Amino acid sequence: MSALNDAIYQNTIGNSKGFPLGVPTSYDWYTGRVGAFGSTPPSNFTAMTGWGQVYPETGQPIVPATIQISGFQAFLRLTNGTWVKAQDQVANGLMGAHYSADFHGDTVAMPKTVQPDGSVTFDAPTSGHNDHFYQGARGVYTVGTVDGVFVVANMKTSGGRFIANLGADWWLDKSAPYVVVNGVQANSPGVGMSDWVELTTDWKPLYFTSLSASQLQRNLPPPVQGSSMTPTTPSQPTSPTTPTTPNVAPSVAQASASPGTGSEHAGDTIALTLGFNEAVTVSGTPMLSLNDGGTATYVGGSGTRVLTFKTTVASTAKDTSALAITGVNLPSGASIKDAGGLAEKLSGAVKSFSGLQISTSSTTPTTPTTGTITSFAGASGSSITIDGMSAEVQNANQPWSLTEPDSNTLRFEVRPGDHFSTVGWSDLINDGGTGRSEINLSPTYAPGTQVNVSYQLTVEPGAANTADWLLLNQMHATTQGPPPFAVEMDGEHMQVVLRYQAPGQTTPTYVVAWRDPNPIQRGHAYDMNVQVNFDPNGNGSLNVWRDGAQIVKYEGAIGMAGASYKWKEGIYRSHTASETLAVDYSNLHVTTGSAAAALASQSFALLNQQLASNSGGLGSGQIATTASQAAGSGQQTLLTTPQH
Repeated sequence: MSALNDAIYQNTIGNSKGFPLGVPTSYDWYTGRVGAFGSTPPSNFTAMTGWGQVYPETGQPIVPATIQISGFQAFLRLTNGTWVKAQDQVANGLMGAHYSADFHGDTVAMPKTVQPDGSVTFDAPTSGHNDHFYQGARGVYTVGTVDGVFVVANMKTSGGRFIANLGADWWLDKSAPYVVVNGVQANSPGVGMSDWVELTTDWKPLYFTSLSASQLQRNLPPPVQGSSMTPTTPSQPTSPTTPTTPNVAPSVAQASASPGTGSEHAGDTIALTLGFNEAVTVSGTPMLSLNDGGTATYVGGSGTRVLTFKTTVASTAKDTSALAITGVNLPSGASIKDAGGLAEKLSGAVKSFSGLQISTSSTTPTTPTTGTITSFAGASGSSITIDGMSAEVQNANQPWSLTEPDSNTLRFEVRPGDHFSTVGWSDLINDGGTGRSEINLSPTYAPGTQVNVSYQLTVEPGAANTADWLLLNQMHATTQGPPPFAVEMDGEHMQVVLRYQAPGQTTPTYVVAWRDPNPIQRGHAYDMNVQVNFDPNGNGSLNVWRDGAQIVKYEGAIGMAGASYKWKEGIYRSHTASETLAVDYSNLHVTTGSAAAALASQSFALLNQQLASNSGGLGSGQIATTASQAAGSGQQTLLTTPQH
């Protein structure tokens, strides 16, 4: 088979030679090739990276071995039809790690050995982990000049049964950090990946491309130039033959759940998938029995190797620390058979999902009835005590600026001309005439500390907000500047924003994590719960609930280099507002410590989070070149429109 034949074959759906051990069958890349042909980068993106991964093959014994890689290169096709090399293993070297198979668990270091011939050797993956590798620097290009990707690598193993594939991601720029906003990789959407190729002890070329077969044939990439389509011997005889082995009944090779971990509650839906060793046909409606007393009903997959079942946790479900499939039920008329009509063997469907809990209690953090105000004074510069914490009062020192309607509630009001001032500072002189009535809590929290804040927020009825910007509450950085987290009003719409500024970054990056498409309900007491862990280098997180519904799930960079953080609440707005605004806060409660499991994404851009620190400059006169590490590059705004 020619190189061009190989490249097309490895990027045609259905040509995988095995399946990755430990990957949930519900993941779209479990069976191999994903990604639309003809995919082009987002309009403002200027970088990409090729990557590869290796898994133990499902159903095969795992033996200690090594994986060897050489000639790993990535090429970009320009819109003028020419090809440019964007990444080269020789120039960049390889990086990588043993990620958990489903990207929910731990990551283990993956030492590499550079061989005398320049190839790189990694330890082969073991059960529960993979080998994920990528180049030490991203390839960069000029906006609007790229319309295709081609990635190639030569690979082999010292022994055992392992499968591998290649893929690529677009990146915002050469140094953009890995960022997830509500489950979407904002900086690094995946281009796609190839089918699974079985590795042997001989060198074997692997390919990924975003181009279709016809596009490749019209415009050959450098690694396959000189190649052509050649006839191949059919893998099946063209006339009937007598089988040399008996037809074997289909069996379940893997069972998985999505979500795979966490605590699910009444009303939550769980998808359960069964992966078979061959394609199966479903008749009727098979069901799975579960140890929580419920059942999962078949919803799709007939004609493929993967069947999907879904269950909704009932209020009467039994609590369990590990949901399990206890059996397969085939009501009258239901069956699961292969193409030869043989019924399935379902013993492999019985499985317990460690870490996937069922609890009929509420999933949402509750607003505690704490936040008692034990000392109060409304004058600016005074100190009050709330929820056992001291807070400084910052306002225009008017009778209406800060009042105490009850022992759990603070009322803040700002009228036109209300400016905070203190020794050495004036909002009127030093801050452009901003209006303010806030309290500034004294505790500060170090980066890496999860801070949990719960409170009730009520914006009182009144004239519509006309301020250019308006902060209701925030986590304030001790390095000053704009807050790394804030709940704001954009006109009459509530929004949640975050910022980050890593070492060497000249200006903070601003992200709108969520914006309510509906106007705020004046007079409604919103139950708010915030869980934030600051890390400007990419390992932070932010989760926000409003009235029991989670509105923000974010992981990535958040916070300012060298800063600690403190809570502020009240009203802080631009000088442009001409109306009076009043806001009530009740039952404030602040704690530290883990309150929710870390989030994980099934989108494959997650695999390349370690690339966040790569940066560099362009070669003279080049459209596409390789970026090497450097410091001090500024970041672009990640999201210009709200993400929901």
